[in-house]
Amino acid sequence: MDVVSRRLSDSDKSAAPSCSSSGAAPVIFEFLHPRDLLNLARTTGSFRAFLMSRTSALYWKRARQSVEGLPDCPPHLSEPAYANLVFFPHCHNCLTGNIHTIIYEFSARYCRRCKKHMLIKADDAIYELFEYVEKITGMNEEFVICLMGKHNHEDTYFHAPEWGEFRRYWATLSESDLDAMKVYIQTRVITVNLVKEWAGLLLKWKDLQEMRKVKELARIRAERFQTLLVFLKQEGWEEELEFMISEDYTRLSEMPFARKPSKLTARSWLANKNAAHAFMADVKAARLRVERMAVLNARFNVLAQRIDVSYRSRGELRHPEWDMDPQVIDFAFIPSLQEILDAPGDNTTEPPNIVALIECATLDWKNAMKVELVERVRAAVPDLGEVSDPLFLATAIFSCNTCCGAERVPPLHFPELLAHPCLRYTSGVIKPGMEAYVATVYSRCDPGYGPLTLDCLKVDLRMVQSLRSIIEAMGLNSLQATRAELDSSDVRLVCSACRLQGHTSGVMYEAFDWMRALTHSGMIHAVSEALPCSWAVLDPNLAGAVRLREDQLKASMSYIFNPSSHENRQRFGCRLCPYSCLGTWNMMSHLEKSVFRCPLVAPKFP
Repeated sequence: MDVVSRRLSDSDKSAAPSCSSSGAAPVIFEFLHPRDLLNLARTTGSFRAFLMSRTSALYWKRARQSVEGLPDCPPHLSEPAYANLVFFPHCHNCLTGNIHTIIYEFSARYCRRCKKHMLIKADDAIYELFEYVEKITGMNEEFVICLMGKHNHEDTYFHAPEWGEFRRYWATLSESDLDAMKVYIQTRVITVNLVKEWAGLLLKWKDLQEMRKVKELARIRAERFQTLLVFLKQEGWEEELEFMISEDYTRLSEMPFARKPSKLTARSWLANKNAAHAFMADVKAARLRVERMAVLNARFNVLAQRIDVSYRSRGELRHPEWDMDPQVIDFAFIPSLQEILDAPGDNTTEPPNIVALIECATLDWKNAMKVELVERVRAAVPDLGEVSDPLFLATAIFSCNTCCGAERVPPLHFPELLAHPCLRYTSGVIKPGMEAYVATVYSRCDPGYGPLTLDCLKVDLRMVQSLRSIIEAMGLNSLQATRAELDSSDVRLVCSACRLQGHTSGVMYEAFDWMRALTHSGMIHAVSEALPCSWAVLDPNLAGAVRLREDQLKASMSYIFNPSSHENRQRFGCRLCPYSCLGTWNMMSHLEKSVFRCPLVAPKFP
């Protein structure tokens, strides 16, 4: 029963209802809820005077008894005060609303602000008084209700009104009247025990009410969910509901339109219809996406197996040239193959012309890479514009933005650069909105591995200029010399700046082939940073001795396993699998592990 109260004017008070024990109104009071009696008592002075009188205690009692399981009114509270404590969610000090926490031991509700002065924290003075009472009376029982702190159990709090009443009455007692003190303390102990016992009963009732409320809300939500399913079936989602798994039903039940603790009617369904349809559409799209990815995975398996068979037909062990070919992830994005792999339907059989398609796709992929590299070289070095195939020139060199950093590394040439691992590094991850085809491709790859792109490559003009000066010092034409000609050249060079340093300080100077000379050109000279490399041709006899020493060093184990050597920054590939790494020690570790996979071809180390 909801009662709307208003203040009556003087002229209206004569019209206020007159409550008497013989009227019909008191009979109605017996059927009201305690909350209704509280609201009624606050409407007019007549109702308040009548309901607050001792003669109305029966009405409060019968109203209280209508509340299932509610403990009896404790002796320290009146029936109206008891109803006010349990059913009036306002601060008992300032009347602030929405206060649902009851301090049962203190029979009060307080807002956060009022708690600061209505609850007294125990201090030394209070403990001294407790010790004094124990010393005088010889009683060590709790005679004033105290509460432990919620977050700090070392804190103890007392109710300010109760503590003040105790202090005032205790001050009236004389130490000479020891019996009176003991009687008072005994009375207090009995009261405290009764209050705590009643508080425990009321707390259990409150917990039971919360449990019933939770169960009732769960029942209402379950009924609403079942009604929701009926409406969805009527709207054409019956087939999709049959496809849904338990996780989908759980997510549906947790949606706001499904969790509202109220009955779902035809009218309320109209307000939630669009949200429910949107959820079901997402579920269907996710299911179709999973089914589509399963079909795509089966097609990729067929492609991968065919590629593997094609490679194995060339021989049992891998060759370096294989790393320059497109991988499965590259084939997946070649238009001619993507059109077949991403074709509608669920056919997963191998196409009859798959071998020819793979061969054509490989040529198309390599040509596309070559065309893009040629454009970059011609854009950076205009002098090569007239050359028909500039990629085979020694000066068509590239640097990697990812792995170079401040350390100069050997340049990259075509086609070997297609095996450079940085070209496959990617930050792409599978995202919820990603197209099913792309998501399937990336789901088959290791993290950070993607299709080959040339984004991290650049034409380093400083390196190109350095190499040109080296080629010209070797007596060759920088616009015609190929890498093969430089590798086969018998010419060895010395750096004039380093040679000058050797003559002045007595330090031996180095002799360089073209690759080591290019690496050396990036070093900072000890004589002067402004002194550039100036190359001179070494005497042919000395050059012959240098070449012989180079061959000896390259054949030695110290050269192969020297990780600090600039000229030794080579990648090694495993012939048993596609694994590759920088440096010999990593490859040794990999091959040692390969013993367990293929003991017949695993290398033997001394």
